[in-house]
Amino acid sequence: MALAGGVVYVPIVNAASRFSATSAAEAQPVFSKGTGELDAIDVNTGKMLWKSTLKAPDFGGATVAGDLVFTSTYTGQVLAFNRTSGQRVWSWQAPAGMNSPLTAVGNTLLIPVGLGSSPMLVALRVGATGTISTPTPAPPPATATTGLTLRISSPDQSANTTSFSTSTLTAPPGVRVTLIYTNNTPLPHNWHLFDGSSASVSTIAKTAIITGPHATTSVTFTTPSQPGNYYFQCDVHPFMNGFLVVKKP
Repeated sequence: MALAGGVVYVPIVNAASRFSATSAAEAQPVFSKGTGELDAIDVNTGKMLWKSTLKAPDFGGATVAGDLVFTSTYTGQVLAFNRTSGQRVWSWQAPAGMNSPLTAVGNTLLIPVGLGSSPMLVALRVGATGTISTPTPAPPPATATTGLTLRISSPDQSANTTSFSTSTLTAPPGVRVTLIYTNNTPLPHNWHLFDGSSASVSTIAKTAIITGPHATTSVTFTTPSQPGNYYFQCDVHPFMNGFLVVKKP
């Protein structure tokens, strides 16, 4: 939010989730289907002065500069509104999505573009003639493995999704497994395997929490001797989940 001249500017995220009394396993908001708003409220009266409806969730905060208020959406649209009337006076499409506020310094906007495969900081200035280059990401480091190797990742967020690359992994019972997890997002994630069908039971194995993109970690463990479906999740975002299916070849 931003406060200026007795008015508070409030970014809104409309992205519903479903929770049960005991689990957040279904609580996966689909941000690509969500919407947003930027609301202007008089702090003395609580009166809504104006509201602008946005096509995507507004994770971009609100930044006041002169007679304008700036914000940005999850899909990367950067917007400027007249503070008094709420009229949209300018917009720019970033090369990827955004989930953090921009900053105004003098006549320059500093815009964090963090939801693509190559996060970047973009500077926009009136009259500037530069171009935006896309860096080539370095390959993930090699990881030593033993026995059976399983791989899972979190895809980059260019499609505005927060999920594992698969919800099902398969391995035989009682074998040594190395799970290699790659996080291609700028958000913190990990992989955590439980000794049963939910997160309410003991842990079999888990990786460290890592922040990408292009970050890799691994964990080695022995699969359960009993065939069955064993639940895994990201501890930071439990709606990222699935099952390791242990079955005989």
